[in-house]
Amino acid sequence: MQENRKKWLVIAIAAGLCLLLLLAGAAAVSWHMVSEKLAQTSIRKPEQETDAQPQGAKDGGKEKNHKPLRCETQGLSFLTYEDWVEIEEADYAYMVRGEEGTYNIWLNGVSMLGSGTAQETYEELALYYRDEEEYQFTEYDHEMEEIALSDGVLCQCGFIYGNNGQGIYDTMVAAVPQKNYLITFGGYTEDGAEEELLDILSDLCASLQFAIGSRDEISGNTFITETGGELCLNQDGTFLFQGTQDGEGSGDYSGTYVVYYGDPAVEKAVTSFDLPLEIVEKMISYNMGGYALGGVFPDNVPEGRMRYRVCRDTFYVVMLYIESRAGEPVEEEAGYFGFYIPELQSTDFVDETTYQYAVWELAGRP
Repeated sequence: MQENRKKWLVIAIAAGLCLLLLLAGAAAVSWHMVSEKLAQTSIRKPEQETDAQPQGAKDGGKEKNHKPLRCETQGLSFLTYEDWVEIEEADYAYMVRGEEGTYNIWLNGVSMLGSGTAQETYEELALYYRDEEEYQFTEYDHEMEEIALSDGVLCQCGFIYGNNGQGIYDTMVAAVPQKNYLITFGGYTEDGAEEELLDILSDLCASLQFAIGSRDEISGNTFITETGGELCLNQDGTFLFQGTQDGEGSGDYSGTYVVYYGDPAVEKAVTSFDLPLEIVEKMISYNMGGYALGGVFPDNVPEGRMRYRVCRDTFYVVMLYIESRAGEPVEEEAGYFGFYIPELQSTDFVDETTYQYAVWELAGRP
């Protein structure tokens, strides 16, 4: 057991360093590709509006057409407004009329943050933009600023400043380690103030929300296990497992259960299982680059397997406290740790006593 863990730790550290370099390049969306779209497209006004109003524009002392709208894409959302005019043929791109001028803003790129730190990845992106021939890089914020989003999730953001020879061309980088997201928003203006442009981009960052890991996906649900048994986790904290009649793990048992996810799951894995904190943190960090089934400990994950987004908040520990087995009273417990995979609506857990994988698929999933 200890030899496997040491071996895994060495592999995880080496793989993490490689993934940092790969993801930094993959996360960056070239600014000039977006600028070409903006240059080639016209402004499309929403059908219900006759005139696009400046951001926060007032008519008779009242704000006009500045109702917030939540835009959802790729598992995240951010706030736009009714008076922001959509730009044709450019996804999630808008013209915003502010008090100081007119601005084009757009969602530039979304990717997994990966195993690197937010600061490291941000600096990699800054170097990427610096080397772009068409982008006149000027500077970037050398230290990212940490802000708390509306749901309490911490986000680190920083700006990369530049121009294209005609106007201001800035990029805001938002890194959210807890949710495993790296997001960039672009902003451009020829006749506006940079301070107002940065305020608009900052508001986009502050409005971010994420679907992944936003709730307990285990409690209250019924799952089909890899042996064909049915595990019903009731809302009242009791469970019933009805097993198959043959194969390992057959038989019925019942009792109570407790589910932990996110930071509480990390703490539970350390305090209740024989798992050092360093191992748990490496386990989560390694899989931020894309989770392959069977990859809680990635020693034997075959090459080419499909990768899925997981994050710190989809790391789980589930404790089953067994009180009855085949109708007879018992006092046993079983612990599982690993990841819930939202895309598959299933778990990829490890039994903490046997270190065998336990796959639970949500019953009735599409």
